[in-house]
Amino acid sequence: MKKILVSYFSASGVTKNTAIRLKNLLNSDIFEIEPLEPYTDEDLNWMNKNSRSSFEKTRDLFFSIFSAEPWNDDWSDKEQLNTYIKELMGNFNSLSYGLFLEDELI
Repeated sequence: MKKILVSYFSASGVTKNTAIRLKNLLNSDIFEIEPLEPYTDEDLNWMNKNSRSSFEKTRDLFFSIFSAEPWNDDWSDKEQLNTYIKELMGNFNSLSYGLFLEDELI
């Protein structure tokens, strides 16, 4: 017989409720993944561009894009990445451009 484990992370409780229902449906074990630093309500305020969740989403998106082709940047130093993203998000005087070739962003 196969063993099934439902593991989940839930900052606000919504995913936890879904994971519990899934655990009951599958008759499985369950494991909650907990952050080293718990989230506060302000951390989860996605309307605040300076909130922890906004920062993490921006950082993760930046990492996924600029660590891949065609850039292949080395962002393995997480402290350097965090510092760079904080500076980037805090600079309201920056200009951002996209280069297009025939309707395709390059």
